[in-house]
Amino acid sequence: MKILKGLRTRTTLGVFRCPHCGAETETLVGGHEEPFECEKCRQILAKNDEELKKTVIEREVNAYICPECYEKISDTPMNWCHETTDGQNAVMCPKCHAFLNGLPLIHHGEATGKVAPFYSGTDYFGFRHNPCGGKKWGGFCTIYAVLIDKQGRVIFNLQCMDCGAIDALKTHTFLWAKDKALGGKTHTIEAIYLSPSLRRRIAKHSWDNL
Repeated sequence: MKILKGLRTRTTLGVFRCPHCGAETETLVGGHEEPFECEKCRQILAKNDEELKKTVIEREVNAYICPECYEKISDTPMNWCHETTDGQNAVMCPKCHAFLNGLPLIHHGEATGKVAPFYSGTDYFGFRHNPCGGKKWGGFCTIYAVLIDKQGRVIFNLQCMDCGAIDALKTHTFLWAKDKALGGKTHTIEAIYLSPSLRRRIAKHSWDNL
């Protein structure tokens, strides 16, 4: 995954408008299986493809121009993936797999092994993006966000200082499978202690145990 600064723009988008409740959506419940159902009121939106075409209307919406493929990516639920560190919906280009409007809060990394922790002396460790090991910063990754979910997993959101690639690594919840955890515990952290200054930097989030 990567970050690309998309240029804000506007674009037109075809959406399905329910004739019963007026709800508008980009996608359909159940995909393309007839009859088509409204995801809000659950009534029949259209019985077949011909009726479905009649429910389509155009809307002008915010969008970003992907600087890599130059496609206009609508800032709508279809292209939302996670949220950004400033609380916005993270807009992803579906073609380039790049975030266009800021650093996303990532719960699951890519699990490719390209990013790995390394021991840096005394009781410190850091993270390195191995493909950039021979570059200026040696693939060193900054930790731009830390997430802790309800299972006690500490999730490090990382960005390579050389190429800008982003990924996430997390501590494991258990040493064994969940149903074999010692003492029947559902988490690994008994308590979290924060410095007074750090408490003021805690942000709300929409995810927990994804």
